[in-house]
Amino acid sequence: MLRPSIFQILISLILFSDFVQAQSYCVKNDMAKLFPALEDNSKPPTKAPIYTPLLGTGNRRETHGEMWAEVIDADAQKFWVQKSNLTTKWNCLVVNVGRTSLRSGPGKNFAPAKTRFAQKHQAYVDLGGEDGWTQVKDKSGETFWMNIDHVWKAKSKMRISFEGH
Repeated sequence: MLRPSIFQILISLILFSDFVQAQSYCVKNDMAKLFPALEDNSKPPTKAPIYTPLLGTGNRRETHGEMWAEVIDADAQKFWVQKSNLTTKWNCLVVNVGRTSLRSGPGKNFAPAKTRFAQKHQAYVDLGGEDGWTQVKDKSGETFWMNIDHVWKAKSKMRISFEGH
């Protein structure tokens, strides 16, 4: 009896399953409203500042002429947000610890930055980094370095579903 190769199994997964590509987004406006549900107006929206990273689930909906995307935030909560508030042009991150130090360079041996600390949920554009540190830019254009272990980034992942529609 012949056993299928890994290649054959992968081709089968591609051909016979539903693929949904999760998308990494950044809030591009000063404040975006995140709604827990589109149909339920009883709960007030959560407000997300510019540069907030959000991970799209792949679910989209058009309501009242607006396109909406379902997203997950750094606290693993699901929301709906108008797509016009999102961009994929930036890489963004958010502080996911109570407070982190900001440095003038990539490491503890560098002097503290002019703004010494960032609080939980502060969002930045990620400029890239080295040796466990990443350079970030705030909405005023200032740049700092912070420990990569103290941040959350929305990372695109592929989800495979074998359920039929």
